[in-house]
Amino acid sequence: MKNQTEKFKLTFWGGAGFVTGVNFMLEGVGKKILVDIGSFTKHEDNDKPLPYNPSEIDFLFVSHAQMEHMGRIPKLIKEGFKGTIYSTQETKFLSELMLTDCLGACGFSFEEEEVKQIMSLWKTISYGEIIDLNDGLTVKMYDAGHILGSSFFDFSYNNNSLIFANSVGSSFTKELSGIEENKKIKYLVIESVYGDKIHKLTDSVQEYVEDIIETTIKREGNVLIPVSSIDKIYLLLREIYSLMGSGKIPKIPVFVDSLLVEKSIGIYEKIFKCEEYGSCNSLGNFVNNFEGLKFVKNGDDLGKIEGPKIIIGGVGVSDKKKIDTYVEKYISDPNSSIIIPDYQIIGSLGRKLQEEEDFIVINEKKMPINIQIETIDGYSSHADHNHLFKFVDDLKDGLEKVFVVIGEEKSSEFLMNKLRDYLGVNSTAPKRGESFELEF
Repeated sequence: MKNQTEKFKLTFWGGAGFVTGVNFMLEGVGKKILVDIGSFTKHEDNDKPLPYNPSEIDFLFVSHAQMEHMGRIPKLIKEGFKGTIYSTQETKFLSELMLTDCLGACGFSFEEEEVKQIMSLWKTISYGEIIDLNDGLTVKMYDAGHILGSSFFDFSYNNNSLIFANSVGSSFTKELSGIEENKKIKYLVIESVYGDKIHKLTDSVQEYVEDIIETTIKREGNVLIPVSSIDKIYLLLREIYSLMGSGKIPKIPVFVDSLLVEKSIGIYEKIFKCEEYGSCNSLGNFVNNFEGLKFVKNGDDLGKIEGPKIIIGGVGVSDKKKIDTYVEKYISDPNSSIIIPDYQIIGSLGRKLQEEEDFIVINEKKMPINIQIETIDGYSSHADHNHLFKFVDDLKDGLEKVFVVIGEEKSSEFLMNKLRDYLGVNSTAPKRGESFELEF
C-alpha cells in the first residue's frame, strides 16, 4: 500500500445548489472518474456541451436509476466516453428502461442503438464488493436504502476514504447499509433533498391516505397520484391493495398509466413477495392478485368509466407528460383529490400545485385550482434532516470535510450549518463548477 500523500481533485459539475443534473468528478492517480451524470429539469440545459472531455473519463459510477442521476449518459457516450460504467444489477436494468423511455424526449437526440451501446459498457457489482481501479485506488459499494439498487460509493486510497452518499434512504441505518462498525472516512459527499425538513405522518401515513381516498369517493370524485419513482408506485399500490382488502376503503378501479412500471413488474416479482391481504409488508406479485387494477396506455378508455377511480402515473419522461394531461382534466373538479407523495422539484407541475393558490397554467392554459391538494411526505424515499444529521454523526470520527449537495440552496446550507454548529464538522455547500483539493 502506498504511503506517500496523493492529491485528488473533486469537482461538482451538477447537483450543487439544486437537485437535478447530478454530476461529480474525482481526479487522481492518473484517473478521471464520474459519479452520476443526471439530467436537468430544463431540457435546453441537457443539450449544452459537457464541461469536460468525455473521452478522458475512465469510469462512471451510477448511484441509482433516476433521471436526475443518470439521464445524460447518452450524451456522455455521444461526446466520446468509452470507459466502464458500474452500478448494481437493479440500477442497470431500470436505467435501460428509463433511457429507452426517454428516446426523443430528453432535450438531446439519441437512438435506441446508443442505449444498447451504453449497456455494453455497463458492468454490475454487488453490495460489499471491492473493485480495484489500479494504482492503489479501490471502490466499494454500500446499500443506500433509497430505491431499488441505490448505492453509496466508497473510494479508498492510502487507507483514506471518500464516500459519495448521493441518495440516503428514509429508513437508512448504518448497520443495514453494510458500512463497517468502526469505519473511518475522511471525506463525505451527502445529499440534502430534505436537509431542512422533517418528515411528518410517517407512522400514520396509511390512515391519512385512507381518509383522503374515502372522503373523495364519498364526494364521487377521482383520486390522482403523480409519482416520481417506480418503487413509489409499487408502495402506493401495496397500501391501496391492503386498504381495499381489509375493507377500509371501497373497491374501486385503480389505473396505472406507466409503461415503465408495467415493464418492471418482473424484477420486483423476483425480489419481493406479497400475496395476502394484511401481510403486505413488501412489494411484488400482489399486483397479479389485485382485483380492479389495470395498466393503461395514454389514458385508454378512462373517460368512459363512470364513478370514482384512482389514477397513478408519472414515472419517466413520457409518463410525466401523461400525468399533466390528467391534472389538466381534473384540476377544476372540487370533488376530486390529488395526492403528492414525494419531493417536487422547483418548476415541476407538482411544485406549482403546492405553491399556487387560485390558478395554474397547464399546456399553456390558465386553469382554476379547485381540486383538493394533499401532500404526504411520509412516503418519501429520501432521508429527512434528522436522518441525514444522524448519518453524519455516526461517521464523524476522523471526518475532515463534508460536502453538502443535491438539494435546494437553502436546504443544503441549513444542513451544512447544522453539521458545523452541532457536530463541529467542517462542512461546505459547493457551487456548480467548484473544485476542491483532497489529500489521500
